[in-house]
Amino acid sequence: MKNILIVIILSGLMACSNNGKSGNNLTDKQESPNLQKDWVEYKEPNIFSIEHPEGWTVLFNKKKGRIKLSKGNNEIVYIWPLYSQEPLNNTNGSRLLKKLVLKIGPGLLWSEPEPGYQNSLVLRGSNKSIIGSACLRWISNQNNSAVICYVITAPKDNFEKDKDNLVSILTSFRPVISGNNKSPDQDQPSMQFMRWQDPNEKAFTVEVPKNWHVQGGLVRYSPTDYRRGVNLISPDGRINVFFMDPNIPFFSLPNQTLSMTGFVEGTYYPLTDGTRTFVRRYVRGVNFAYEYAGKRFSNELNNFTIWRNRNRSDIARIDNRENIALNTSGQGMIRTNVTAGEVYFKGNKNGQLYSGYVEAATSVTTAYGGGIWFVQQLYGFNAPQSSEREAAIVMRKLVSSFMWNPQWFMMQNKITANVSQIVAKTGEEISKIINSSFELNQKIQDRAMQKFSDYILDAVTLKDADGQKFHVWNTSNFYWANQFNDVAGTKFFKNPNISQFRRLFEVK
Repeated sequence: MKNILIVIILSGLMACSNNGKSGNNLTDKQESPNLQKDWVEYKEPNIFSIEHPEGWTVLFNKKKGRIKLSKGNNEIVYIWPLYSQEPLNNTNGSRLLKKLVLKIGPGLLWSEPEPGYQNSLVLRGSNKSIIGSACLRWISNQNNSAVICYVITAPKDNFEKDKDNLVSILTSFRPVISGNNKSPDQDQPSMQFMRWQDPNEKAFTVEVPKNWHVQGGLVRYSPTDYRRGVNLISPDGRINVFFMDPNIPFFSLPNQTLSMTGFVEGTYYPLTDGTRTFVRRYVRGVNFAYEYAGKRFSNELNNFTIWRNRNRSDIARIDNRENIALNTSGQGMIRTNVTAGEVYFKGNKNGQLYSGYVEAATSVTTAYGGGIWFVQQLYGFNAPQSSEREAAIVMRKLVSSFMWNPQWFMMQNKITANVSQIVAKTGEEISKIINSSFELNQKIQDRAMQKFSDYILDAVTLKDADGQKFHVWNTSNFYWANQFNDVAGTKFFKNPNISQFRRLFEVK
């Protein structure tokens, strides 16, 4: 019974929220403050752990296995596991869910349950002051079912604002089964792995399954711009697992100085060592994972749908612990921050149902009005649903086994040191490059200067076709927004991705 519940819990909690459509409508300048707060971990030894924001309380009914987290009287998260002596389907599952929500969320008027993703039902409830959302998930055999019910409630005025936090609490839930030391990978048919070495510079090694097709390695773009990537294809060609992507460049944050010299958003800005950075506003980890999954797999899968996306503050927190000391030593002038997130998607290919996963972490460093950011971590898979577990095992092995070659790393550090010495002596040439760029882009500069005089605050107000307004730096000729309301600017009239970005118009 407990093992069955683990399968349910880990198979997709986010599908329970809002019919599996959880959005992050945040602009780069209006990030949710809730996601930045420190969270604490509650542990029930040998049973479960769960994370929640500071100020919440956790109540656990050990006899019935029920968990309740609350902040005040109306902001509540419930997790109720139970057992049904019959196989569940949408019909009897709906009856069960309606009975449960009347017990868990009394006083709310609930809608009729609707099918969610993979053996789940969802519904919403409300009264004059409270909104609730509930989900039932189950796994059945011929005779019975293991079931788990989730309910979240919040004051009506704050529900949309607090929804991400409530769902993040649910998805942080981790069961722990005492006395079971069996690795989950042992349920999978045995797989033999071998260590594969980067064929280009012998810079790193990873472990990959034998007989799988391996692509990738280290790709060098400049003395200090080197990018890694590994792409795995199963022998039957149906499973794709990847780690990093050498096609993703480093990014420079747009600002007025770059714009004045012609390096507006959507162009490449060269650093002094020859590295070309792409000028683009910072994109949070979860948004980058969403964007990358769509670009990479939407053309490959029919009916491509991202059904779950969430911030991974636990992943980002590990990296940001190291950044605290660096940020402090910079005395506030140089600051680094990492955000991370993950998405789950589904679709159809050759008449089969496919599932996939992408995790991304992005790191941004700002100083003296400028900044640079890059994709620090990126991995995932795309596989038939029947092979999803196998793909996840290979992905974990691929990521956890990555090792830099120490000899190569020492050599690279020497190159970086030599480049730094050369760069330190090229101030005059840098000045010439900037002046040349200034002259070649005189028309762009003139326009930027005109905008500066027209908009004293160096900002521009934009709106989309629905009238939603955006207030951004005035550094580009054309502007676009994606489903997260991340704004991108381009030098020419070219949509960054027509399937994900919509045109923004200047408010006169």
